[in-house]
Amino acid sequence: MNKKVHINKIIVLLLIFYLVGLVGLLIPDTRNLFQTLIPLNIFISFVLVLIFHTNYSYNFIFSALLIAVLGYFIEVLGVHTTYIFGKYHYDSHLGPQVANVPLLIGCNWFLLVYCSSSIVSSYKVSNLIKALAVASMMVLVDLVLEYFAIQNKMWVWDENQFPPLQNFIAWFCVSFILALIYQYFNKHIEKNKLSHSILFIMFFFFLLYDSIIMLLS
Repeated sequence: MNKKVHINKIIVLLLIFYLVGLVGLLIPDTRNLFQTLIPLNIFISFVLVLIFHTNYSYNFIFSALLIAVLGYFIEVLGVHTTYIFGKYHYDSHLGPQVANVPLLIGCNWFLLVYCSSSIVSSYKVSNLIKALAVASMMVLVDLVLEYFAIQNKMWVWDENQFPPLQNFIAWFCVSFILALIYQYFNKHIEKNKLSHSILFIMFFFFLLYDSIIMLLS
């Protein structure tokens, strides 16, 4: 069985997995259970992307670790200073925390940078334009993620129910820098087709959830 067939089967399984998760989060009696499974969902997506990555060079491994660590510590600074994203704190549904930030956050930053970079890698434009495209894609993801995250106790904005404009500006800037770092260490970015599907499935999952909740409220 070739790699393409494997990817197609995994995409189908992911669609089923996310659909079950959507239904579980919308039903009041199962919502709490499925909220506790959110970290597992992120981790599975992270692991699948790594499984279908083929070029494990020193530069790739180093850049992956660097992005995860930088993403994590930027969140630590954000939580403790409020100067980056605004005034917020993490809730209980993203797994173990160190310095009031879930460890999984570093994996999530790398996952988003990796998937977005893979999508734009085929375009014959400068790295600067690619990084801008990656940052723009990640802000779009954050736009639909924020409402989902608030509803499902992933994080809380302390002053308002919704994030300030500062959050999205910071997301763009941090994403842009991390994308440039990834491009610097990986001159030929691998086109991981599974990562494309994961990012699109995540985006439409958040968008569909937000739409249903808003219609029902």
